[in-house]
Amino acid sequence: MDDRSSAGPSGHLGSRNRRPRPVDPLPALPVRARSSGRAACDHAGMRTAQRLVAGLLALLWAVPGFGLIDLEVTVAPDEVWRPVAILDGGWGLFVTAYIVAGLVLVMIRPSWATEIAGQLTGIAALLAVSAGLAREYTVWWMLLALLLPAGAFAGLAALDRRRGAPVGGERAAPVRPSVRWAYAGLAVVGAAPWTGYALDMYRANRDQLPPNEITNDVNHWAVQGAFAMTLVGFAALAALRPSLRRFNAVRVGVCAAYFGICSLRFPESAAALSTSTAALAVAWGVAVLLVSAVDRPAGRPAQSPRPPASPVTTAS
Repeated sequence: MDDRSSAGPSGHLGSRNRRPRPVDPLPALPVRARSSGRAACDHAGMRTAQRLVAGLLALLWAVPGFGLIDLEVTVAPDEVWRPVAILDGGWGLFVTAYIVAGLVLVMIRPSWATEIAGQLTGIAALLAVSAGLAREYTVWWMLLALLLPAGAFAGLAALDRRRGAPVGGERAAPVRPSVRWAYAGLAVVGAAPWTGYALDMYRANRDQLPPNEITNDVNHWAVQGAFAMTLVGFAALAALRPSLRRFNAVRVGVCAAYFGICSLRFPESAAALSTSTAALAVAWGVAVLLVSAVDRPAGRPAQSPRPPASPVTTAS
């Protein structure tokens, strides 16, 4: 008898059941790889949105907001602009160094968006107090133009965290309170003279002293006082908060030194510091810059640690 026929139907059925399954030419990707890819795309989209918002706002503050335009007045003012060179310089430094520079940083490194959002909120609060003391209530548009981007950055950062940053992506390093006593000492030294100068500017605005230098309906005397208080505030911020410590200190030092130099160049200009006070402002600003040059950087964005490897799950 033939061996094949002796195997019976069950033998043939067993042979069919043991046939190899066809190989899928396009195997499914691991679920983890798919989710990581989506998270990376979402994260990149958020970073792009933050860059676009920051770049647009920086341009608006620099040009229609007269940051760079007013700062340019201090370079080589003619006889028409010399009487208001210091008032224009104060506006230009305030807007360019503390608003535009922060926005440019976000455009370059979106990981700092939350930190800069907090700074913009603080600047808005300081400007609101200055407006109240100077009775210059037309600064409402400046407050709005500060709080809206601050809210946008905070919202985009929160949405990015909710969706989950990609493995190995950037995130802000945890901030631990620390004091740099050199910055703290300089902040204390500069607090009284800069506060006194700010109070004089508020009084001049209340009394409507000439010249009435108006930009976008806002009198410069009030912003001049806010600029002086921002120097004190950011010096204290550099002393107490490690995040962006050197960046904040450099802005303070450059602004104070340059403002003092402008006062020495244009002593007849309205709101100029006296010769001795201007020299002290230059020295104070240089001292802040020297401390920032030797200070150990802290608060840089850190790389997110990679989680431990887990079993790969394949989608069916």
